[in-house]
Amino acid sequence: MGEATGTEISLRVACFSKRLRHQLPITASTFCFDGMGENRLNRRSPVYNFRVSAKMEILLGTPDCVKRTLHSILGLSCLLAVANIAAASTINVSTGQDGLGNIWGSGNQIDTHWTVTGADSETGTNPARTVFPDNADYCNTSHGCAPAWVANDSLSDWIAFNPNATANGTGTYTTTFDLSGANLSTASLSGFWTIDDQGTLTLNGHLIATLPPPSQPWTVLTPFSVSTGSSDFVAGINTLTIQITAADNFEEGARLNGTVSFSANTVPEPSSILLFASGALALAGTRLRRWKTAQSARQ
Repeated sequence: MGEATGTEISLRVACFSKRLRHQLPITASTFCFDGMGENRLNRRSPVYNFRVSAKMEILLGTPDCVKRTLHSILGLSCLLAVANIAAASTINVSTGQDGLGNIWGSGNQIDTHWTVTGADSETGTNPARTVFPDNADYCNTSHGCAPAWVANDSLSDWIAFNPNATANGTGTYTTTFDLSGANLSTASLSGFWTIDDQGTLTLNGHLIATLPPPSQPWTVLTPFSVSTGSSDFVAGINTLTIQITAADNFEEGARLNGTVSFSANTVPEPSSILLFASGALALAGTRLRRWKTAQSARQ
């Protein structure tokens, strides 16, 4: 029996008017090797997963089995030829994450994804840091600031250049995410954001939202979204920016919790598909001719 090697791919396809929604690990042994000519299919998940054998030896005993094997090969070739892999993916773009993508939950921690430029007393571009009630920059009544900032939670933290300074001023807060290999027609972005005092939210330079309104925007999280398939998304690196455009130099910061969703497209190599299908069909045809010749000789 040929060893099953090659590339494993995930499929969600329609072939011969049949909607297929199961995971079917298909190897050389799948095709009619039990003497009954039946494909043994193991169904486990919402998408097809095929491991295509680079070498396939067909050990057959009857013409019916050969025919069924040929049908299986043709069906698999069809599936592979029309395969368009759509693996759903998400990217967390929230403020206040550590290097593992967890929300810090404490103050003066480096946000590994967001940077800040142009804040008071800042030189160059620096990592943003989380801001909590025990930091001087956090707006609450104990710091003489009212109304207070909407509280941090498990989804995101407030960030600023210097959590221990009461004046951070205006600044540009930026993060990036990579959509290389993504199907941009499936990309979307949604979540909530807030700012102190005023500012804008943009994606690749395209305006998404402004605050205010509402007045005193730092007291609530305001929803935002970029619709699925928007031309604002680009292949490769995308830049999400919060710009503080006005500040009173007392308790400034920004906060966002959001998710980018998309599907990644991958198409099997056409040459590999054709090589597999043509080789397997030729071998099956040879086996069938030999079987017929042997039957004629016996008669």
